[in-house]
Amino acid sequence: MALPGRGEEPLSPPGGYRDLGPNGFRRNAVVGGGRAHAVGAIGCESRLQHHAVPGADGAGRHRRQAGAGAAGSWRVPHGLRGNDVARASESAATAVTSAPPLPLSVLDLSPVAAGSTPGAALRRSLDLARRVEEWGYARYWVAEHHFAAVAGSSPDVLVGLIAAGTNTIRVGSAAILVGHRTPISVVEAAGTVDALYPGRVDVGLGRSAHRVVDPGSRRAANLAATSFPGADPPPFASFVDDVRALLTGTYERDGHVLTATPGAGADVDLWVLGSSGGESARVAGERGLPFAANYHVSPTTTDDAVAAYRAAFRPSERPDGPYVVVSADVVVAEDDEAARRLAAGYGRWVHGILAGDGAQPYLAEPDPLTDDEAAVVETRVATQIVGSPATAAARLRELAERTGADELLVTTLTHDQEDRCRSYRLLAREWGLPALRP
Repeated sequence: MALPGRGEEPLSPPGGYRDLGPNGFRRNAVVGGGRAHAVGAIGCESRLQHHAVPGADGAGRHRRQAGAGAAGSWRVPHGLRGNDVARASESAATAVTSAPPLPLSVLDLSPVAAGSTPGAALRRSLDLARRVEEWGYARYWVAEHHFAAVAGSSPDVLVGLIAAGTNTIRVGSAAILVGHRTPISVVEAAGTVDALYPGRVDVGLGRSAHRVVDPGSRRAANLAATSFPGADPPPFASFVDDVRALLTGTYERDGHVLTATPGAGADVDLWVLGSSGGESARVAGERGLPFAANYHVSPTTTDDAVAAYRAAFRPSERPDGPYVVVSADVVVAEDDEAARRLAAGYGRWVHGILAGDGAQPYLAEPDPLTDDEAAVVETRVATQIVGSPATAAARLRELAERTGADELLVTTLTHDQEDRCRSYRLLAREWGLPALRP
């Protein structure tokens, strides 16, 4: 995909990419330009180089056994199926004893760094998506935020751009906020991307617009500006049901069958995201949908959210049972002290959100928080996973074991793009993702 770079980060290495594996499990090379080189050093600044590694088909399906996070076991990420599973199994079957316990995926907010621009943030998102695809991450999800210093305000557009700029990794929204749009707009947007990049799209739904906010607050103004005038958000369960019906081609309104084009029959996976043991978890469970628990947003209620989802689960299109993804804020560097330096801006950034001012440009060297400010962000800072590869991986395994997660969703915030990319690569290598095994 060629997009104007405006003199900033390049969007792709020369020659482009080649599909060498399914949904982020295995991407060992890129091809093009007639040149062959080894993959470069850690970090985004080293361009991925060009050589072809032939893939092989195999058979079998590897699943996570009882006991969350059991060493040496893994479960095929939700959405990987059919020929994708056969192609993935070659990598898994040759490394059963050293396979990572869980798949890793990425949540990207497209943060705007202090002194940078939204355009640069979006180009960095595209660059990061290509890198993590190569390193073996399973999916790449983008968030939805408005009136904040994050460029991820239009996830359906960004999903299409990232799908166009990558080859195999699943791409999705985490989450589209119910109340900001209609079910048909969600399905047609996802169906459009799926029509061009079939079998790679995830649609995550969240109920942020249903929150109770203080009248006259900045949050109330934000909600009013992003909602239909005079309209109340539809019941979350009804919204999810309408999206499902539109995707399956069974939607009816006032006695008429209405077919989304594109959208009906799209090979799209529907998810629900939630932060507590409330309606989102229940709706996901009762409909047999996969569930993403937002530990990075609400770490104290994640266990309740997962428990409520599992308790409510009723099989539907997921005969294998519940599927849980748990998100976490993670910063990895060569050692613990270096990682703490990179994460120094996190507390100030989170404070802007929790204080109601929205996310501010991410600072490299923020002013220290006052005692009162530090108290506001204490839980979020304490649950951010920061450290060397070994430190971060150990804490992620503890989180996975405690929650019974089937997959972990990693979001990383740093001021510099090279540091953010290096964090993901160091973690992938420590975790043992197949693409980075020695």
